[in-house]
Amino acid sequence: MTARKIHASLKARIRPDKAEFMPQFLQAFPGGYGEGDKVMGVMVPDQRAIAKEYRDLSRSELTKLLRSPWHEVRLTGVYILVDQFQRALAPLSQAGRIGVIGSSRYQCRHVLSRATVQPKRGSTSMASAAKRMLDFHTGEEVIEEIQRLRASGYARTKNWNLTQICEHLTKTMNGGMDGFGFRLPWVLRATVIKWVFQRMLKTRKMSSGPTLKRLRPEWESTSDDDAIIEGCIATLERAKLFDGSLEDYPFLDDLKADDWRQFMWMHAAHHLGFLIPSGESG
Repeated sequence: MTARKIHASLKARIRPDKAEFMPQFLQAFPGGYGEGDKVMGVMVPDQRAIAKEYRDLSRSELTKLLRSPWHEVRLTGVYILVDQFQRALAPLSQAGRIGVIGSSRYQCRHVLSRATVQPKRGSTSMASAAKRMLDFHTGEEVIEEIQRLRASGYARTKNWNLTQICEHLTKTMNGGMDGFGFRLPWVLRATVIKWVFQRMLKTRKMSSGPTLKRLRPEWESTSDDDAIIEGCIATLERAKLFDGSLEDYPFLDDLKADDWRQFMWMHAAHHLGFLIPSGESG
């Protein structure tokens, strides 16, 4: 599958009447909004059919289509890109992590981070309090907050206690440093996830959402476990100095270690914010 073959397929479907009409319709003439664009004269249904035939086109060949001077070649590339995007999101949609609206528009499901959560049956009661808005810029700040919560005690505003949060943070940090063993499709890494990540780094805010099964805590007790908490602190110390490769990071391409670290500190702030230190609740 190559961009050259797609170009040839489009060329074989040129209609002379459309080749004459479409440049005028698209205003591809001097002074028009499409000035400088080159139009072949291929109908949209034909472009969609070709896009379907070449739906698994590689990223490098797709890039060639999107950089073409020909209107129909670029549009066919867009159709392929949208199709790959939809198929990449399908497993997440089925898992309830993202909602699909119409044929090509998506809406993430957000969980309000300040919402009061009802306790699960059999668990200890949780405080009806708003989430604390924390913002850590260093690993040391995260460690200090964990130590403070462990020493003072706390009330939960969501399901996880300190041990469960620490276990989740440990799994997430170790996955980043040692590898998760999987990668999301490039079309997600290069588009929606990249945008969300950059927005989070800029606003330093993170919304709640479903947790990947492999990152969920296994600790089930409502009491805390010092060994798990100490393991999290040790992992934070390791993350502070980490300068290894993030080439296989599953969610993003070209991620820098410093940006990854800031994301980890923000991630910790997000979860620890659901614990209210004793004396501050109510």
